[in-house]
Amino acid sequence: MKYLIRVSFVFFIQGAMFSPNLKAQQSYGLGELIERAKQLSLPSKTARNTALSGYWDFVSYRASLYPNISLSGTVPGYQRSISKVTLPNGSDVFVASNQAYNNVNLNINQNVGLTGGQLSMYSSLSRIDVFSPGKSRQYSTVPFSISYSQNSLFYNAFKWQKQIAPMQLEETKKTYIEDMEGVAISTVDMYFRYLSAQSQINIDLQNLRNADTLLKITQTKYNIGTRDKNDLLQARLNLLNAKNNYAQDIVAREQAHQSFVQFFRMNITDSVFLSIPDSVNLFEIDLKKALSEAEKNRQKVVEFRRRRLLAEQNLRKTISDAAPTLNVSANLGASQTSEQLLQSYASLQQQQSFWLQINIPLIDWGVNRSRVKKARADLELAKSSIEQEKEAFEQEIIFQIMQWNALKDQLTISRQTMDIGMERYDIAKQRYILGSINFTEFNEAQQQKDGLINTYINSLRTYWNAYYQIRRLTLYDFIQQSPIHYEVSADSSFN
Repeated sequence: MKYLIRVSFVFFIQGAMFSPNLKAQQSYGLGELIERAKQLSLPSKTARNTALSGYWDFVSYRASLYPNISLSGTVPGYQRSISKVTLPNGSDVFVASNQAYNNVNLNINQNVGLTGGQLSMYSSLSRIDVFSPGKSRQYSTVPFSISYSQNSLFYNAFKWQKQIAPMQLEETKKTYIEDMEGVAISTVDMYFRYLSAQSQINIDLQNLRNADTLLKITQTKYNIGTRDKNDLLQARLNLLNAKNNYAQDIVAREQAHQSFVQFFRMNITDSVFLSIPDSVNLFEIDLKKALSEAEKNRQKVVEFRRRRLLAEQNLRKTISDAAPTLNVSANLGASQTSEQLLQSYASLQQQQSFWLQINIPLIDWGVNRSRVKKARADLELAKSSIEQEKEAFEQEIIFQIMQWNALKDQLTISRQTMDIGMERYDIAKQRYILGSINFTEFNEAQQQKDGLINTYINSLRTYWNAYYQIRRLTLYDFIQQSPIHYEVSADSSFN
């Protein structure tokens, strides 16, 4: 059930007494500044760039699934030197050489996700020009060469990465949404920090004017003998305290203003006036619904699955490393050499190779066994840590929902007590002027009024903070009844 409270009061916090230069100020509402912060604040830019970094990591992974084609070569290569050469009979001689070497290679590499190996195709053309002693030219060609290599027959890293990479992308998207909701929470904090400083200045101004008026009234009554000197001294002290409070709160407001304009990327000289966000929509949130949406939408849920999968991957790799390993390498191609370019592609000579390398651990004094046991323990640790964090995650949501569902009465009571406090203050002021109460009683009513105004503003802060905390914890908009989404890239595959 929804309860809509529209607080229509306009007290002096937003009255003309706020500033004599009100027309020169730029007025902002909370919703407007939240949107500005999501576009311009440094935390939002950090979140956006972090999300883009994660997105391009996934694009890089996806591109690695396709063939990699490269062209390399040495064009030209030239050498003129005297080198030591060992003859067939074992003696060494110095031989002068003056030659050029040029070659071009075309390589195509493809990762094979099914097996975890790599398939390669290779083609090359080389030429050697000898300038002295004598002149000669020779070509060497490899029209095609196909090879396959695989480091392990029992562990496939590509298979695991195929499961992990999409999770990392999903985490990136959900983390970005959470970060943007975090920007909204920071905006609420910054907004009410400055609003409180702004309202305190207005309270100080009102109290200062009242103190000045009451001092004049007390002075007049003292002169005619209807007030004693103690009341006069209390009135003077009250005026001095009001001036001192005003001077101190001016400094506090300026500090809040500096932080405010920096966060929202405004000019330091901008004069800002904040409206009170008193239009609040109080509605009940079903706990099961909140937990269900958090389970579907939160980054943490994806992170839990990814961390468990990484621990399982580590265990599988450790078991594979501890077992006997088989490495396979095979090659099939053709090549030829000739002094003529076209002839180097004729009558090709077949080339082929096959290697199966075996490594069997014999004695390692328990190193591999201990590594496997550690990997199993790490997996169990990951499971228990995830379970513990999941419980804390759910408890945080439960607490926020309970706090939210209790806000309706708290905000209503806070509003009513503020109205009562302001009315009591007005009555106490009139009674003091008439002489029916002393200054101490009047001062107590004034302090209570000031405290209740600040309490009401803090209640509004609690409401808006709780509202955006629940949005961040569930990534769900309970007003619109839909999951929260933000766009960060023009690529539709990311959004």
